Amino acid sequence: MKSPTDYRKMKTTVAFLLALSFAPLASRAQTNTNTAPVPVAPRQFQEQLMKLPPEERAAKFKEFREKRQQELMKLPPEERRAKLGEWRQQRAKAAPPESQITEQRRAKLKERLEALRAKQTEGKLSEQDEKLLERLERANKLMEEHPLPPKPAVKPADPPTAKPAEKTEPAKN
Repeated sequence: MKSPTDYRKMKTTVAFLLALSFAPLASRAQTNTNTAPVPVAPRQFQEQLMKLPPEERAAKFKEFREKRQQELMKLPPEERRAKLGEWRQQRAKAAPPESQITEQRRAKLKERLEALRAKQTEGKLSEQDEKLLERLERANKLMEEHPLPPKPAVKPADPPTAKPAEKTEPAKN
């Protein structure tokens, strides 16, 4: 069985490929309304892909990658860079930041810990729940000892304003 991170990566890859596949269709639909095909909603298409067997899904991914690569290679380099940058920005906006995911996990852990502690006070804790409670308390202790570091604000790099110093030749004697 695949781990949750593998599933998340696969889901992210599917979403990214869908974004790549529908971007050209949307631009074509705006310019040529008579012959543009009606695209399937990305969510529906993603669900269709997830229902496919792994071999067929891999074939679809390969087809998407080849198709997008061919479309990108037809563009001039400047447009290609702009298109890739646009897709990266869209993908970055769609994915929650890692710190947000970590905070959500910590909140779920604390909720579960509180529920188990409440069960313990009532005396309705099974042997399996006792082991889980011990592990969650250990994890909670570690979280309290090692809080998340604050993320530094990312500033865009400023273009150099000063000219580089010119090389001077040593004086000849």
